[in-house]
Amino acid sequence: MKKRLLFSLLLVAVMAGVGWLAGHLNLPRIVEIPVGGLRVLDLLGLGSVGIPVAGLILWKKTRALVTTMEFSSVLISVLALSTVVGTLFYGMPFFGQFWFMALIGLLGISSFLCLVDQIPRKRRIGYILIHGSIVIIIAGSTLHTFQKEEGMVHLTVGHATPWMTETKDGFQIGREVRLPFTVRLDDFQVSFYEMVYVFVPGEPGPVASLNVERGRETDVAGVHIKVLGSRVVIDPSSEGRPQTKRRVAIVEVDGDLGEIPADVPVGNERYAIVYKPDSGDVKLYQSRVTLLDDEGNELVTQDVLVNHPLIYDGWWL
Repeated sequence: MKKRLLFSLLLVAVMAGVGWLAGHLNLPRIVEIPVGGLRVLDLLGLGSVGIPVAGLILWKKTRALVTTMEFSSVLISVLALSTVVGTLFYGMPFFGQFWFMALIGLLGISSFLCLVDQIPRKRRIGYILIHGSIVIIIAGSTLHTFQKEEGMVHLTVGHATPWMTETKDGFQIGREVRLPFTVRLDDFQVSFYEMVYVFVPGEPGPVASLNVERGRETDVAGVHIKVLGSRVVIDPSSEGRPQTKRRVAIVEVDGDLGEIPADVPVGNERYAIVYKPDSGDVKLYQSRVTLLDDEGNELVTQDVLVNHPLIYDGWWL
């Protein structure tokens, strides 16, 4: 068992090293075939990584090793630790590094070989489903990584363009790509959080920031302040003045309920409470987008929000 664990760790290190080397050599590369703009992997680059990988896996002893529980435990532990470190300290570019992708590929190969060994037996259905799912997920993410086109479309309200500036790892690389449709921005709105700020003498900024929608509370200057919400107050019309609407925050201070108008400090010599309906803290970006064909006909119109993209013909906006 100790020998298996040792060789498992060695194999994982070798694969990470192969991936690191491929990353520093910028391999594999993406090339485009002029006819139809087909995007394919550069076979030379793929071979420089694939040949040593295939040699490791096809070697009988190595193949037997990668289907053991010891190997799976070592590989998954390394991936889990790497994922935690990457998430906390490096962010998304970390997960695009070749050494990390090589380990993910090794997990896929291990799962595939386990699957091949178990399918003829047709007894361990749960085992087959789990390993088959891993293979499908990794295969799909690989296609997504190497076949996707990513970019930014710069728009102002009322403006339309069929061009996208291609990006890589979140950075613009300057290459213009023509989209199969034209993108028009019909409207753009920004919503802000309503905030209540508490100030005390001698402090340059607020000592407490309370979100109106979340009912936050705090103890400041010997008093307990709780934000209960907000409402719209309608001031009746008077001679020469039309009816007006204004928003106020509902605040409880040491059990006493009151309303605080927007941008008007309320308090005493110990503290001041200020209500800001539009605090500057962005709550939501909302874009109304229309896609047009080459003749100018509208294909689809949709509001685009965070986690609610417009999806059309394989493109996500």
